[in-house]
Amino acid sequence: MEQNLRDFVRNSRPGRFRSEPFYSKNGDFLTLFFENTEFYAHRVDAALTVYLKRDNKDLVGFKIKGVRRILKTLKVTGRFDLTRHVPVGEGEVELQVRILLVPGKALASNREQDEWYESIEQEAGDIRFDAREALACAGS
Repeated sequence: MEQNLRDFVRNSRPGRFRSEPFYSKNGDFLTLFFENTEFYAHRVDAALTVYLKRDNKDLVGFKIKGVRRILKTLKVTGRFDLTRHVPVGEGEVELQVRILLVPGKALASNREQDEWYESIEQEAGDIRFDAREALACAGS
């Protein structure tokens, strides 16, 4: 078993980098990287972590935590319109990343937080992600 795993790792090559959002059902977070580079994480607040390039601190990605809670909260407050979902296939639903930024932007308590939420919205606000699992768990 150990030798097979070593052979597999030695003979496998990573696929080509693709910048696309990834939703983790188990972790209940959405993450997106814009480029494949060395980075470090900077926690902005309880919901947002940004990934910054090691050499110049440019934004290279982010993680939004608590996606189900965010969607459920927006739905309960009436700010989440189910009719705005974009069907992309049988049983699939896409949402813009922008919708997940609404609570964080509203609750930002300092200029740094405001600036990070604005940067994420500018870079990725229009990007869509498959929200099926998050919506199902949020009771939509």
